[in-house]
Amino acid sequence: MPGGVKVTIKLGHTSAGATTYSLPNIHGDIAATVNADGLLTGTFMTGPFGEKLTNTAFNSAINNTTSTASYQYLGQHQKLSESEMSINPIQMGARVYIGILGRFTSVDSKEGGTDNSYVYANNPISEFDLSGKNIFEDAWNNTTSFVKDNWQSIAVGAAIGVGCAATAGIGCALAVGAVAGGTVAMVSNVYETRETGIDVMSLISATAGGAVSGTVSGAIGYGVGKAVGTLASKVDSMVGRAAYNSQKVGVSSELFGNARFGTNGAGKLNNYGSIKVGWSFVGNKNSADSVFRVGFNLFGKDWHIDFFKGFKLW
Repeated sequence: MPGGVKVTIKLGHTSAGATTYSLPNIHGDIAATVNADGLLTGTFMTGPFGEKLTNTAFNSAINNTTSTASYQYLGQHQKLSESEMSINPIQMGARVYIGILGRFTSVDSKEGGTDNSYVYANNPISEFDLSGKNIFEDAWNNTTSFVKDNWQSIAVGAAIGVGCAATAGIGCALAVGAVAGGTVAMVSNVYETRETGIDVMSLISATAGGAVSGTVSGAIGYGVGKAVGTLASKVDSMVGRAAYNSQKVGVSSELFGNARFGTNGAGKLNNYGSIKVGWSFVGNKNSADSVFRVGFNLFGKDWHIDFFKGFKLW
């Protein structure tokens, strides 16, 4: 659910108490539970390592599962804590974790995963070991997942950064990279949810992630462009050519396609109108390159902002 809220429904029951909503904090711990009427049914708070606090004002019964275990510390990530044991062991992936000790009960399956074979994480506020194997694997998985979800925004931001390195300054790379990355992510999210309906929170999250990706990759692309100098235009062209053939943002895509040299007609966002986003061309009747741009009419004059070039057309 939006915000990472977890919901548990007891089968065969129809009262408000049969439905429990678990509300996580920013760390991913379940901080409170409410029923279907919105009434508070439980609160929970731990220290940074998941150790249960002794102040009963912050801790009451958390009953958000159908078993003797419940979602508490890192409950947003579906980590179960044994409720009937005072030390509250947590099934943390491959191993059992004891929050009050900040240690696992068995050795790390991967040598060198952490400082010693039993430790959880040196900084449990920003580091996680959800797999029970090592914190580096979780960090790598999170990074690769983010890149996979935002590769289009990253590619656009990088191309813009490289282009700005050749033509403008770092401000261009950051600002245009953020706008373009967010726009691509937003459009991609709308496209992917066109049949199931738009989830506003998911759309906002995707757009924000795309903007961040576009900004960071724009800055990196700018640095790369400045560093390699004469290779800037070649890198920009490589990214542009990859985007040219992309199913989602390519020259024949449903949203950004071009009727003249694509195969599926004009994209929905690239149709004739006051604002167009998609593939066009730059050049003349003797020589022209494909280009991804935003075009608009302002004060009776046509303007455009070119993001990157694709293949040479003629």
